[in-house]
Amino acid sequence: MRAIVVTNENPLWTCIFSDINLSDNIQVYPYNDQWSDKLGLLLFKICCNHYAYHLLRNVWFQYILARWRIKDHRDSCILFLNPVLRNVDPSFLDYLRMKHICYGLLFVDTLSCLGDAELKRIQPALSHFLPRRIYSYDKKEAEAHEWVHTYCYYSTEKRVQPDSSPKMDVFLALYDKGRAETAVLIYDCLKEKGIRCSFYISGVSEQFASANIRSGITYNRTLSYEEIIEQVYNCNVLLEICQPGQFSHTLRTYESICYNKKLLTNNQNITAFPFYNAEYVRTFSDIFEIDNIPVQFFTQRDGIDFKYDGRFSPRILIEDLMNQNG
Repeated sequence: MRAIVVTNENPLWTCIFSDINLSDNIQVYPYNDQWSDKLGLLLFKICCNHYAYHLLRNVWFQYILARWRIKDHRDSCILFLNPVLRNVDPSFLDYLRMKHICYGLLFVDTLSCLGDAELKRIQPALSHFLPRRIYSYDKKEAEAHEWVHTYCYYSTEKRVQPDSSPKMDVFLALYDKGRAETAVLIYDCLKEKGIRCSFYISGVSEQFASANIRSGITYNRTLSYEEIIEQVYNCNVLLEICQPGQFSHTLRTYESICYNKKLLTNNQNITAFPFYNAEYVRTFSDIFEIDNIPVQFFTQRDGIDFKYDGRFSPRILIEDLMNQNG
């Protein structure tokens, strides 16, 4: 059985799906489809009659499968990630179904984060997926749409090594979306307790950044995911600030468990998350609750062990899709 994961060329997904490439029969490929070029497609239609257009389109689809080294159609499956969905021609999905190739979709973003405009763009392709082959890490969205809820969303990254002494106590990286003010208040609270912080907050205005200058806060510099992992390795506590009403967990939760880092989060649903351990995880709903957390929670790092067993690996999700083939 051969499986292909189709994504864009975002380095984030390269890291998150890195353990898939350790397998000979599961590989990750970028989706660069010339058919998403609307002007080129229009000119092509003008130059060809209807029959020739559909004939040559199928030739292009055959080329894509050859590039992905799919030979035995009935013994292959394809997993798309939602960032490429806007560029996927629905007729390509029809072609896969005609060739008896099993295909599925993993939402690596929540629908609420995508926004109405993006949802409208992906709807034509989305309608071509069977609900039982659509996976989401957001439990509420999965239940609402009768999709499959999955935690299989994360590969551990082993290329970065921890320092013998951590560079900071608490690390935060987020895009504002209404959370920047809360992040600054938390920073001030922790700083007063003598806790070392390294915060990266993007998406704020110049006025906000100028009015909230802090030595440990960097504004509007987006870290690469490899840079984030380096920060994660070399801190004691990861800070997760979810948006109001957000049910799903961010990557900070996965990183906390996979790399044995303490977690401070405002997501009260963390208690139902696999490997939850109250000794290593604290929740808060306001700044006063953070102020009551002992300093030792932030400064001591020895003995943390969530006993992670690899169950977040995307390989498990791929195996589920493989089992649906046929």
